Amino acid sequence: MAVSKAVKAGRIKKDATGKIDVAQADADWEANTKPQMHSPPTTPPGGRIETAESRAADSYGASRAIREAYQARLAKLEYERESGELIRADTVRNDAFTAARATRNMLGNIPARLSAILAGETDEKKIYRLLEDAIDDACRSLAEKVEAGAEH
Repeated sequence: MAVSKAVKAGRIKKDATGKIDVAQADADWEANTKPQMHSPPTTPPGGRIETAESRAADSYGASRAIREAYQARLAKLEYERESGELIRADTVRNDAFTAARATRNMLGNIPARLSAILAGETDEKKIYRLLEDAIDDACRSLAEKVEAGAEH
């Protein structure tokens, strides 16, 4: 079609017999044909022409690789959870809340237990020691609760 159009437009000349000389036609084509604005893509440096099919294949391959990577991550998380290396975040949040609440309650009970004793004390060192012992007892009790909870 392109050659017929070029002959009709006079860009390619026929010889005296009405035939087209291939060498002359190539020269005429180069000299008389403007390059199209929407010409097909040239071959890139890698030598591979990208087509819709190759892009789709690359896209499928990339999607498959991403899917496999996520599947591997999920398998790793499942393994770590089953082996006890990993626990659920909501479990950690609940345990932290419970520990914080127990700490607050134990420390909040110190004034109620010691206020009467401290009111009658005038020795600064004894008051300090009583407060320190009460705080140590509360911390020890909390540690025992945590250890008991970890065993279950």
